[in-house]
Amino acid sequence: MKKEEKIKTLNDCIGTNLLCRCYFKYDINYFYFYVHSVNDKFLLVQEEDDFITDGYQIRKVSDLKKLKIRDDLCAHINEMIGVTNAVVCPDVDISSWQTIFHSLKKLDKFIIVEDTYNEEFIIGLIEKIGKNFVKIKMFDAEGNWYEKPVKKLYSEITSIIWDDRYSTTWKKYFDLIETPENPRGIKAPPSTKKANSF
Repeated sequence: MKKEEKIKTLNDCIGTNLLCRCYFKYDINYFYFYVHSVNDKFLLVQEEDDFITDGYQIRKVSDLKKLKIRDDLCAHINEMIGVTNAVVCPDVDISSWQTIFHSLKKLDKFIIVEDTYNEEFIIGLIEKIGKNFVKIKMFDAEGNWYEKPVKKLYSEITSIIWDDRYSTTWKKYFDLIETPENPRGIKAPPSTKKANSF
């Protein structure tokens, strides 16, 4: 599809509660999205996954391979059972990488930054927004914060995700446990990770 066709189809989805099936260059799978806004560089969408919404995403139009509006029974069931009531456009400016990350920083949420081409997954809080990079205060799968923030070039980012089940569950965990920032929290359980055996 030509870029103009992609943008027109995405724009046709805005405000309709119709799903858009999107295929990206870096993934053999497709995604279902409710489209909130689009420009010549970015699309801001809300993911639909088996009759639930699962967070927001920003992806690049240049990575979009093809797409199609889905006006079928599943889309109508989403309306019937109230899934589309959760389709709300977030206050995020997608004019540029800088406006995107400044908007997300104001939301004070955990975000996921993905570089699918290099199989890199970063989760945490936005710490610094540069001209051509972002630095994320990141934690690992054991809930330990890295000593230094992780730097990611804008040119390498394939998606930004927030308000999904994964990141919001981690945020709830960190809001509950005892940390220097939250001394009245619950003491975290000891790690259940087993030592490597040789």
